[in-house]
Amino acid sequence: MDKENPRYEELKKLMEEKESLVKEGKYLEAEEIKKKILSIKNDSSSQKKGSLHSLQVKQRQTLEDEYKSERKVLEEKWDKKIQEFVELGKKQEKELVEMHNKKMEEYITKLTAEYPHIKYSTEYLNGRLQENKLAKQERYTEAAQKKTQNDKLQQKENEKYESERSENINKNAESLGLKQEQDLNVLRARLARIYDLMTSKKEKELEILDNKFKGKKQELIGNQMRQINITENANKDRAWEGSNKLTKMALKNKKENETLEKAN
Repeated sequence: MDKENPRYEELKKLMEEKESLVKEGKYLEAEEIKKKILSIKNDSSSQKKGSLHSLQVKQRQTLEDEYKSERKVLEEKWDKKIQEFVELGKKQEKELVEMHNKKMEEYITKLTAEYPHIKYSTEYLNGRLQENKLAKQERYTEAAQKKTQNDKLQQKENEKYESERSENINKNAESLGLKQEQDLNVLRARLARIYDLMTSKKEKELEILDNKFKGKKQELIGNQMRQINITENANKDRAWEGSNKLTKMALKNKKENETLEKAN
């Protein structure tokens, strides 16, 4: 028992009293004192066990808290990195789409500007020549009729030209659009691979941390169990030593009394 324990002095006095009673041959009285001593020791042992249990619970809780704190920090670190990457990916997609739109606009403008001018048919060109010839001849009625025919033919050929021009420009723009869509898909696929790699690394590091905690927990529990066993064995040894000492003292006193009786 620890000397700082308030019951130390009480136990010391009881042990001295017990030894004195044994020397006097008062074994029954010594037995009662022994019971008191054992009761005090048992109470002390229970207190120690309670203190040890509280300490071990605190140790396990401290380990658990440290693990949770470390896991939270690790998760927050990865969540931040992943979120920053997601935002960066959105920015890259947006910039690429804006660049595509600008290039598409410039491409359509260039196609429109460089597209060949309309070439009217021989029929239309001859019709205008006839119209001018009739006007010079002051055959205005016939010139007006020819002009109406020529205007209709010009409108028809203009509409055909605009239709063909729009179709050709749209085809070229569509080819560029497909290429731009492929570029965007390549970017998205690359971002997806990096995202998967980051989440995989996050899970791997968390798994390593979890296994590390499990190992530490098992080691702590093992050490605590050994500590409990050592304490219990020490108590048993002390109890056995006390009992053995008492038995030896009783036998010694008995022999001394028998010797004295023979001498008398």
